Amino acid sequence: MTETSGTEPVAFDLAPLEFRDVLPMEFPHPLQSVVMPVMAMRDGVVHLRGTAFSIGGNLALTATHVLHRDDDLDDVALLHVVPGPVAGSAHATLLPVADVTAHEDQTDVAVLRLDLPSHVQLQPLRVGAAPPAKTDRVAIFGYTHEGVLGTVDEVLQLRPKLNVSDGTVVDHYPLGGAVCSYPSFQIDARVDSQMSGGPILATIEGGLMAVRGVVCTGMDVM
Repeated sequence: MTETSGTEPVAFDLAPLEFRDVLPMEFPHPLQSVVMPVMAMRDGVVHLRGTAFSIGGNLALTATHVLHRDDDLDDVALLHVVPGPVAGSAHATLLPVADVTAHEDQTDVAVLRLDLPSHVQLQPLRVGAAPPAKTDRVAIFGYTHEGVLGTVDEVLQLRPKLNVSDGTVVDHYPLGGAVCSYPSFQIDARVDSQMSGGPILATIEGGLMAVRGVVCTGMDVM
């Protein structure tokens, strides 16, 4: 059964942005508890597969192709990070993916059901009802990494970077296009491959920020 939550959606402003890692400026960053890296363990090595984000309860969204090569979901989890008990410290929890609902013939979006421990309550991102209009400004969040990810003395060693990028919508493909067969839109922002599955945010009525799309290809088409 899907869990429900009365937790309020995350609220923030879309200030002027440029492509950068936000973690050196603030760690842990509030978005690390909402926008999370998708991790997969293979032969004792941790791989960063992409990005996912909370939509409430025990559910998260990502791009289907982020999970495409992983038949055994026991090896896939999201990394949830919140402030620790001491100033400047962080508490990290791996949230195993229990189930996936995806329809690759219709869209590159997958809904993840997570196994949440009792101490984790996910705060969702607000989700808009429609994609942004052409020329609308958007912001994209997603993870990449530096160095080798793996385990040392059975302790998970991770150095992900939470990148932010911004741009504008340059075109719409309501019937699909050359890159994908489902409705999508193109943006002019820099998007690295491991940012796949990350949220694309834009303003909605009332000036609030909401998810208006999901990063789904390496060609900046969402």
